[in-house]
Amino acid sequence: MRSQMEIEKQVESLNAIKPDLPEFTLMGEPYAGVVDAMVEVLTGNISEDEIPERYLKRELHAPDMTMNGALSARDWLDDNYDGNLVDEFKDVLQRVHS
Repeated sequence: MRSQMEIEKQVESLNAIKPDLPEFTLMGEPYAGVVDAMVEVLTGNISEDEIPERYLKRELHAPDMTMNGALSARDWLDDNYDGNLVDEFKDVLQRVHS
């Protein structure tokens, strides 16, 4: 499990990139919603079992980006994810800034 200081740093970093992200993902989901789901998992310590109930869009036949972001945050909390969660958005941010 990550320390409170590590969690706070991730939350701060995620919130900092939110204004730079495009409005929607390729699947039509709001990027802000993906970041918000990640922050909710980090701050609310939402279990892996609760994530699909909260974030899976039932009308989709495949997992969506919001749920995947929430699962990445859970993996990060459980030390199963190296690096920073902001890296999930690296390609998108590079496209925006190029």
